[in-house]
Amino acid sequence: MTAPLTVAFVWHMHQPYYRTSAAGAFEMPWVRLHALKDYLDMVQLLEDFPALHHTFNLVPSLVEQLEDYARGEFRDVYWEHTLKPAADLLADERAFIVDFMCERSGHPRAQRYPRYLELARKKESGADRPIETLAGEFTDQEIRDLQVWFNLAWFDPVDLAQPPLSELVARGRDFTEDDKQVLAQVQQHLLGLVLPAYRKAQAEGRIEITTSPYFHAILPLLADSDLARVAKGDIALPPQRFAHPEDAAEQIDRALALHERIFGERPRGCGARSRRWGSRSSRCWPTPASAGPSPTKACWPAPWGPASCAATPDTCRTRTCSTGRTDWRAKGGSLPLSSATGCSRT
Repeated sequence: MTAPLTVAFVWHMHQPYYRTSAAGAFEMPWVRLHALKDYLDMVQLLEDFPALHHTFNLVPSLVEQLEDYARGEFRDVYWEHTLKPAADLLADERAFIVDFMCERSGHPRAQRYPRYLELARKKESGADRPIETLAGEFTDQEIRDLQVWFNLAWFDPVDLAQPPLSELVARGRDFTEDDKQVLAQVQQHLLGLVLPAYRKAQAEGRIEITTSPYFHAILPLLADSDLARVAKGDIALPPQRFAHPEDAAEQIDRALALHERIFGERPRGCGARSRRWGSRSSRCWPTPASAGPSPTKACWPAPWGPASCAATPDTCRTRTCSTGRTDWRAKGGSLPLSSATGCSRT
């Protein structure tokens, strides 16, 4: 008899950090918009299938931004362009809205709504003119409709089918400044539901939430920028080598702390993107401070872990690995590194 196939559903949910500083505005809206359309909907859908368990890898850089949006104290460049009254917009702000807040006519979000499609086609009909000139040809009402539709079209279909959003969809055009406040109220309510929904689903045993190093894709390059050549041997490297595994360890420590604060428990797993993390960069790695006396309890990015690292850390100044010379030096002192097969202290 053929054995049953075991399938694991693992959703990797990641967004880059869209602010240029801790107090700065979000330069791109994708965390906010995907929270409205995808993040909440995905975990709520599983309520109808309690026996179907999923794993969600929530990257800390995404979680932090979701938390900021949920507080309602955020600054978002696209949202600021939405809320400003259309009649008060400067020429460059009108150009921004026409250029970046209007879908192409072939996109499903534009094709689904006649007014949005009409405005998208108007934009495309003037593609041979400077965007500032083209934006000047849009009336205040057309700009206001773009302000509303850019955001409204991103809401989940379940929310669009219910008042008050369903009333805006049914009207379709000639929106008012007050309609923007309707968007704001519904948006803020939904943004506040996202992280609690995942925490609740985990507490009920329906999902598992894993983490990643805080800004996960750059972790190997923090340890040694030369590791870029593991993926591409002829890549042009920066003139000054960057090699600070202590920074990489800090990424893991901060990820664990954030995860425990938001979701109420430490993660049991840690995810990584295989296209960015090669096994040859996994043999020598800094032990996170949070690992304590037993690194086997640490959050190790795959393929790191007890299988390739001994349980007892030792302090090394540098290491020579079987895959090549890796010279990792701490600033003003030694670094705790887990023992690994194929590595020797120098």
